[in-house]
Amino acid sequence: MSNPKSVWAVGDGWLPIVEAAVEQLEDLGADILQVKQKFGGLRIYFVAPIQRADEASAIVAAAERICADTCERCGSVDRVELVESGWYETLCAPCKKARLFEGGEPGGDKN
Repeated sequence: MSNPKSVWAVGDGWLPIVEAAVEQLEDLGADILQVKQKFGGLRIYFVAPIQRADEASAIVAAAERICADTCERCGSVDRVELVESGWYETLCAPCKKARLFEGGEPGGDKN
């Protein structure tokens, strides 16, 4: 059984990318173990049928590449960079400014 969205540890800006990747993985018969941001990058841990493992790995690699160029807070692809402020985050310029101003926990409103 796949991990429910409620335990995905990613910002709102990455959710559409993660949802698409997870749907494709589940269509291959993969079980999603964990979805999170680590060191500013997307991580999706899964178990897939051996005959579909290469396809599943390619789906995850593509989602990781897209997220590397997408603000994890708002989903913008404009002027995105890896920001280190106690945690590594992938942020656009406005979200970087807001993040550095507010301090505290990374990731913005995740509800």
